[in-house]
Amino acid sequence: MEIPDEKLVKLFRLDKYLRVNVSEETQKFLDYENKTNKIPVFTRFLAALNFNGSGSFETSVSQELNIVLSQPVVSRCLNKISAIFTNHLLARYVKFPVTEEHIHSVKQGFQVKLQFPHVIGAIDCKCVAIFTPEGTDISNPALSYLNRKGYYCINGQAICDSEMIFANISSRYPGATYDIAIWQTSTVNNHLQTRYLNGERRIWLIWVSGYPIQPWMMTAVPDALEDTPKGIYTTF
Repeated sequence: MEIPDEKLVKLFRLDKYLRVNVSEETQKFLDYENKTNKIPVFTRFLAALNFNGSGSFETSVSQELNIVLSQPVVSRCLNKISAIFTNHLLARYVKFPVTEEHIHSVKQGFQVKLQFPHVIGAIDCKCVAIFTPEGTDISNPALSYLNRKGYYCINGQAICDSEMIFANISSRYPGATYDIAIWQTSTVNNHLQTRYLNGERRIWLIWVSGYPIQPWMMTAVPDALEDTPKGIYTTF
């Protein structure tokens, strides 16, 4: 708790309040292991957070906080904590659309501060590198995970609000899947379309390009000329 918030966020992507809160929730699902596992729950939790925050075993918790864990141990911690996040905590912390009540449940004293009141989030896809698949699954061949940049990955779509609170995450598509294909089959697209047809005409997601312009999706117009209507819209 004596570590400055700036350093905590760099190492774990969480400040003190969220780190303690989430670790306490995680501990509920690890208590049964405490008698057989000599590594404290909080240490395993920090190891998993650090890996997720840095994406590398090399930037390790042991270097920063003098917690000595081998790479195989970190790997086991990561698998266990990630399963808990996915199966038990994800639905609580990631909700679409983001509401003020939800933000208060995630972080006490937090206030919604949307720069544009009708914009409910920003959307983008991100390729997360993976080891080369074995290619034994005929319905999901290894080649489908090879993206246009030449490496194997999962293409994940995420939506967050102006305070960087995640509202939706989809990480089930192979890397060769186009961003627009993920969007067109997403539950969020269907949700916003339904709201639009029901008369809600002033709610939007935003991003720079790569997604289609829809009544509920505002994207930049590539190569729009300055001072033209398209240019003014894109700059705004």
